[in-house]
Order: sequence, then structure tokens, then C-alpha cells
Amino acid sequence: MDTEALDNAMKILLIEGSMGERLDLVKQLQKMGHEVVCTNKAAESFQLIEASTPRLILLDASRTDFDEEKLTQQLHQVIEGHIPIIFLVDEVNPEKILSCVQSGGSDYLVKPVNASLLKAKILAMQRCASAMGKTDTTAEPEIESTDLDKTTGVANRNALDICLQHETARCTRYNLPLSAIIIGIDHFKSYNDKYGHLSGDKCLRKIAGILEKEIKRPTDLVSRLREDMFCILLSDTGSEGARFVADRIFNSIREMAIPHRENNAGEIVTLSIGVASIFPDPCTTPSGIIDNALEAMEQAKSEGRNRIVFYRKTTSAGA
Repeated sequence: MDTEALDNAMKILLIEGSMGERLDLVKQLQKMGHEVVCTNKAAESFQLIEASTPRLILLDASRTDFDEEKLTQQLHQVIEGHIPIIFLVDEVNPEKILSCVQSGGSDYLVKPVNASLLKAKILAMQRCASAMGKTDTTAEPEIESTDLDKTTGVANRNALDICLQHETARCTRYNLPLSAIIIGIDHFKSYNDKYGHLSGDKCLRKIAGILEKEIKRPTDLVSRLREDMFCILLSDTGSEGARFVADRIFNSIREMAIPHRENNAGEIVTLSIGVASIFPDPCTTPSGIIDNALEAMEQAKSEGRNRIVFYRKTTSAGA
């Protein structure tokens, strides 16, 4: 065992399709003193993360049976905090590597992986993580009781604005993506008229509970935007990660099957969801991403409700 590495030992998740290369990498990593969990299946990686969060992920980017860029964004969404991902590639393809890094990757290694290069990359990732912790003096804003929505218990618009300012600045500083999801409850006024405001408040609390269950990281925020509308702010999350979250929310609410006889879409509560993603820069207006997601949500309503729409620059606001 490499005693020099023991002080920096950490848990590493290895997602590698080739059994031979997987065994070789496990051997190298264990020699350096690291704990390794491995799989050759994308779906199983989420189960391993839920069991115990790794501090580094090595991801095979040479496979054709899954989209490693989409998987990268989904992995970032289910992991608390920022976990570096190193891609394992068969060759140096600059366009491919750039695309992988833009999706949330941190670096790459060419297979077969050289042991010294592997050790160097891991040490570099550890130093970067340590440096980020020391230099990022902008602590996450704490939500006071006055910043909570009285009906649902989630953050209110004031808390969203504070968090939006903070996360836009943080994502700009570290060149990270930022996403917003606007969730509108279809025909909520009709729901209140039919079932009463007490039932309406109960419905809001159920939906808020699902939204909070679906986000797992301290930098993410659920807030109530308007009477029939919620917002989820997802830091360090690109379009694929936001799509992943939006799909889960959409399906979770449908599965709850909250009765709503005034809604033509199956007489249950349904959602119109708008999603927007950006890489903020110093010229970015924090509220812009909320406006974009709202525009997408309004388009979802104008197209018949009960759907998810992703913001595009050509999107025109619906009624």
C-alpha cells in the first residue's frame, strides 16, 4: 500500500464498462489507500451514491450504451456538494473532452490509465477542493423564519432573491451552470373554488413536500413564487440535470393522483413546468433565469398544460 497517500485516502466511485480495466483501476486505487466502489451500470451508480457519497468519481466516457454527459449532470444533481468527476477516454478528442467538461466534468485520463498520472490527477482534485473551501468565503445565506412561506413552510420570494444573488455570483466565479424550474399548478383557482381554501392549502403543502424531497443539496432551494406557483433553484446544474429533476417532480405529482375534477387532464392535479439553464457571467442579471423559466412555464400552459417546456431564446410567452 502507498503509505504516502494514506493521509489523503478517500472514497472513489468507479463507473467502468471493461472488467479488465475496472480490476486494474481498483488495484491501483487500493494501492494508493483509497476505498473503491465500482459498477459497470449507470443506474446502479445512483444506488451506490445513496448508500454512501464518494469524494471522487471516475467515469468511463468511451461507452456507447449511455450518454456520459447526461449521466454527469444527473450525478451532480443527486450528490450533496461538488464532487469532481474524471472522465476515462480512449483517445484525446478535444471537442469531446470540452463537451464533457461543460456538462460538469473536472478532468480526463486516457486509457489504459497510467498509475502515476492517476495519482497526480487525484492529488490535483484534492488540492482544488481544499482551495475552493478556503477561498469561497461567501457562506450559504441562512434562511430566517421571516423568509418562509407561512402556508407551505418553504422559502418565500425574498429568500429566493437572496439565494439567487448568491448562487449567480458563485456560479459566475467558478464557471458553473445554474438552472431554475418554475412549477405551476394547473387550474388551481378552480381547485380552490371546488374543494375550498383549506383543501387548497393542503394540496400546496403536499406539492411542496414532494419538491423538497426531490432536491438533496444545500445549495438548491425550493420557494413559493406565487399563489399557485413554486420555483426550484439548482446551482451547479445544467440543462440535463434540470430535466432529470423536472421529470421526477412531474411524475411524482401525477403518481400522487390528487383529485381535481375541474382539471381535464385525468381529473387529477397536474403541473405546467418551465425550465431554464444558463452559465452566468459578470453581465448576468440574477432575475433573468427566473424570467426565462416563467416564460417557458407560460408556454407550457398555452400549449395545453400538463407538460414540461424548456426555455429557448426563440420561445414566445404564452397566455
